[in-house]
This record gives sequence, structure tokens and C-alpha cells, in this order.
Amino acid sequence: MKALFRADATPALGAGHVMRCMALAGELRSRGAEIHFVVGAGSELAARLAAAKNFPCRRLPAEPSRDAGETARIVAHERIDWVVVDHYSLDAAWEKEVRRAGASILVIEDLSGREHDCDLLVNAGFGAEATVRARALLGPEYALLAPEFREARERDRERDGTVRRILVGYGGTDPSNETCKALEALAALGASGLEVEVAVGAGFAHEDALRAAAQRLPAATLRRGLPHLADLMQSCDLALGAGGTSSWERLCLGLPALVSATAANQARGAAALGAAGYFLYLGPAERVTSEAMTQALLRRIANPDALRRESARGRALVDGAGAARVADAMAGA
Repeated sequence: MKALFRADATPALGAGHVMRCMALAGELRSRGAEIHFVVGAGSELAARLAAAKNFPCRRLPAEPSRDAGETARIVAHERIDWVVVDHYSLDAAWEKEVRRAGASILVIEDLSGREHDCDLLVNAGFGAEATVRARALLGPEYALLAPEFREARERDRERDGTVRRILVGYGGTDPSNETCKALEALAALGASGLEVEVAVGAGFAHEDALRAAAQRLPAATLRRGLPHLADLMQSCDLALGAGGTSSWERLCLGLPALVSATAANQARGAAALGAAGYFLYLGPAERVTSEAMTQALLRRIANPDALRRESARGRALVDGAGAARVADAMAGA
């Protein structure tokens, strides 16, 4: 099989689209598939992420009108079997043009109501529903996670609800700098004996503010550009983080969390998961203050029973095998 992935990552867009594509690409490569990535002209972050995993990557011309045509040209030249597209700006018209080059189309989606012209649609959202006439793989069992999360899960750490170490991690770019807001909340907590792990990605652009915030929290250890957070998540007892792909990672490892929606597309899913008791949803990031975080932290740390329940629910919901299930579906399509 030859598979081409079309996704972008920028400081504003975040890295989630490319990260879940790489999870599926890695699973396919482990089965002998030949992988290609295609990214937009301004998506330097996506190109760096793909290169770090040794995936061949090509950049498209700057003109958006040439996106589908250039992708189709690559598909025809490389004799691609599957095109995997994970992109809010590319829709049924793009898919129809690329399909003419002879490839099957798989769409990774987390919004509702968009039209697609595809053979497979993957939407891992909690309570996701099919809105296209294609085979749909729906729900958290299809969450696309890197293999390190399933491996860490198999080491099976049972959490007792006691909070000794807290993880702060808001994705690969964190454009609104929720990381420093969380550090302010932890500094105001005034609890001694807590260790704080702070993970920022390759696209994080608030280094000066981060250094200043870290100085007010001596217990914090900064981790930059880690290839994955599986081991760090496994070692922590509570997290402050974003919705989206990182939510599935934390749930897979049973890591309780206080979650803010850092992008509009995260809000609906995060609210649903919060209402179902999988984590504490604080709301859209722009409405969440550091003071609100501090109060929420105090309540959560004082309630180990709730944290134990969240941990067990998360592990039952997401098992980390989503990429394998999607690869099976592609092979059997």
C-alpha cells in the first residue's frame, strides 16, 4: 500500500492534525506501507514534525487554488492507493478532484455537518454521528494515538487519587499561552510538596513569559519538544491541558485532567466528555482565569475518589488501538 497524508500544522492551527495523521502513518508503515506527506506552503511546523519521524514530505505551492491539482498530480505520479486528509479547509470539492487521480480517500474529521466525497470517514468524537454516505468509523475506539501511549498503558499504573505530580501541557503550539496561565494558578495554590512537569511543543512561542512564570514556581521542570508525552503522562497524577488529541492521550492512560478548550472545534467534544465525568471541563480557554484554575485544583486535589473514578472511566473509553483499527479498515476496504 502507498498512502499520502495531507495535513497542516502552524502556530495558530496547532499540531493536532499532523500528530494524529502521523499516528496512523506509523501504524501503516509498520505494516509495510510506503508513506508520503504533503503540507501547505506555510506549514513549516508540519514539515518539521514529519521529518522528525522520517516521513518524506513535500510542500505545496502557496496558491490555495492549486492545492487539489498539485496533490492529485503527486497521487498519480506516485501511484498512491490511499489519500488521508485531515484539514478543515479541504472539503468534498478537493476530495473529488484528488479522487480522479485514482486513489481512495480517507477523511479524518472532528466537526459535524461538513460534506465529503470519501471512502472512509474517521471521527473519534464522543457521540460522533455519520453525516456522509461513506463507511464511517465513529467514536473514541478510533482515536488515533501514537504507539507509545498503548505501550505505556500496558505498564498499567493504578492511580489512587493522590496528587503528587501535576502535568501542564497544552499541545504543540499553545497560541493563547494557557501554559503560563496554569503556572500562575499553581503558584497561587501554595501547596508544598507538589512536583510540576511543564511540557511545551516545538511550536511554542512564549518563551520569555514561560521563563518568568517558571521562576515563580521553583518546583516546575520544563520539557521542550518531547517526541511524545506518554511516559510523562503515565508518571503524573493530574493534568492541566487542552481538549482535542491530547484528551484522548490522557484518557488512554487514565490521567485525570482539568481541561480548557483552546480552539472552537474542541468546545463541543470537551463539554460532552466533561458532562459524562471523564474529566473536569473548565470551559473555553478565553473565559478561564488563573484564579478559576486555582479553585478547581483545590477542589480536585481534595477529592481523590473523583480522580480515581475519572481515571478508570478514561481507561475504559480509550484503549490506544485506534490507529490499528483504522489501518485494518483501510486494508479491508
